Amino acid sequence: MFREPFVLALPAEHPLVQHEAIPLAALEGQPFIEFCPSESRYLYELVAGRLRAEGVAPETVQTLSHTHSILPLVDAGVGMALVPRSAARLRYAGVVFRPLRDARDLDVEVHLAWRRGGRHGVAATLRQVIQQAFPAP
Repeated sequence: MFREPFVLALPAEHPLVQHEAIPLAALEGQPFIEFCPSESRYLYELVAGRLRAEGVAPETVQTLSHTHSILPLVDAGVGMALVPRSAARLRYAGVVFRPLRDARDLDVEVHLAWRRGGRHGVAATLRQVIQQAFPAP
């Protein structure tokens, strides 16, 4: 349906919030909250693979399965995290979101699948709601 870039979620008091866009290299050695490699494999592989490719090694302090679990820890100052841009809609007071300066090919692909010829209009309605909430760029 669409592609969504990752952004950096930072505790509001972190010095990097003063920058408009953050290079991936700035994550080197920083306390980092990442997606769980077994339960959120897709998101984990996107982020970890890109960090490996860039030679960037943040200090992982926690691994969690969901963005909704990661952001409260960022809000508490535990560390920073790379999350899909739509996470900013969750509005945590102590979390600042910054785009990445070098985020090429670091996007989440969102897909919707449904049974063709299904008798229920739920899939069509859901597709419309999602397309309205996340218009294509």
